[in-house]
Amino acid sequence: MMQQHQPHWSQAAGQPGHVHAHGRQATSPMLLQRFGSVASHLMGLFSEFEAARRMKEGEWLEDLEHYHGIYDTNTKANLANQPNRSKTFLELTKTKCLTAYARIIDIYFSNPLTDFWSIEPTPVPDLPVHVKRHLVAMAVQEVVRASVRPAPDPELL
Repeated sequence: MMQQHQPHWSQAAGQPGHVHAHGRQATSPMLLQRFGSVASHLMGLFSEFEAARRMKEGEWLEDLEHYHGIYDTNTKANLANQPNRSKTFLELTKTKCLTAYARIIDIYFSNPLTDFWSIEPTPVPDLPVHVKRHLVAMAVQEVVRASVRPAPDPELL
């Protein structure tokens, strides 16, 4: 069952005529005039992201209901219309989630002598001495070339 979130509407403090939806001040024409297309673009992005998040939150709520063994509205209505049918909810989602959680905990906190995985830092590469000398010489030559100024052109003076 997916719950619809109802907005709480109230007058904005010190701003008669403006309302808050979910704690945010509604967009005013003055704001759009002042900041123009940037504000319009940002509000469009915000609305798009909010809608995408609302869809994902609906999926999360549905998953949470499955985890807790709660039927969605349509299934509840179908079960109510069929009184002789079993209303038992098989909590397979919860069983699978707890099994995966237990496996992760077993791996994470297992005996260090029986670990089949490990975490180690990436080795820091070290260059051979002759390569380091060559790179330093190239860098010095580049600095010398950059620091030597050409003589001014007498025609430009």
